Order: sequence, then structure tokens, then C-alpha cells
Amino acid sequence: MKETDNPAAHFLSEQAESLEALAGKIRIELARMQGRTKRSAEAREMRNREIMALARRGWTNKEIGARFNLHPVSISRIIQRQLKGSR
Repeated sequence: MKETDNPAAHFLSEQAESLEALAGKIRIELARMQGRTKRSAEAREMRNREIMALARRGWTNKEIGARFNLHPVSISRIIQRQLKGSR
């Protein structure tokens, strides 16, 4: 009996091909996400530096938050983390 004559073997072969295709898509997506994560971290670091610069100029957390579309409490936490990291 040939593989194509056996419905179970044919089904399993199709499933294996589907899984291989899915695994390839997942690998591509993971690689894309890792690159995006690195860029996101760099963008976040730049944003945090700008937040610190504005804070040093006397801007309030509310003003900074409005500029970056963040809650003033988030700005406060960012500033606290940046100050802890600079010690």
C-alpha cells in the first residue's frame, strides 16, 4: 500500500507539513519581536533621558506626562528609577 493510499498516513503527512510551516512562521515572528524589543528598549531609554531633561528644567510630572501621554505617577516612577540607576 502506498502512502497516498493510506488516509491516516496522508493526514499525518499533511499535519507535519502544516506544523513545519507554523514553526517557520513562529521563528520569523520571534526574530522580528526580538529586534523590535531591542529597538523598543532603545526608544524607551531615549524617552527616559528626555523626561529627566525636562524634569531638570523644572517641568512638573503632569506637564511631562501630557507631553508623553503618560500618567504623572508613571513619570514619577521613571524619574525615581533613573535617579536610583545614576547612583
